[in-house]
Amino acid sequence: MHAIIEANRKALEELCRQYHVRSLSLFGSALGDEFEPGRSDVDFAVQFEPLAPGEWLRTYFGLVWALERLFGTKVDLTELDAVRNPYFRNELMRTRQPIYG
Repeated sequence: MHAIIEANRKALEELCRQYHVRSLSLFGSALGDEFEPGRSDVDFAVQFEPLAPGEWLRTYFGLVWALERLFGTKVDLTELDAVRNPYFRNELMRTRQPIYG
């Protein structure tokens, strides 16, 4: 896991509480040496707590924007329960590193 993630762990945990996150995992380039802060995007997989009707969009995009502000780079946020491609899901589950939950 890249040092930028570790350096922001407390802020990440606070965002997870604020945005009703059940679990947040890191995957992709931020797990390896090819990650370049400010140039590489950061890939997260998320599962939310149950949300009231109409709250999903605000919660999802609010978290994306908050993460982008925190890291100063583009964030790709994948909702784990929405991944239907079995090959992508298996690879994500195999390589992800839990951050929260």
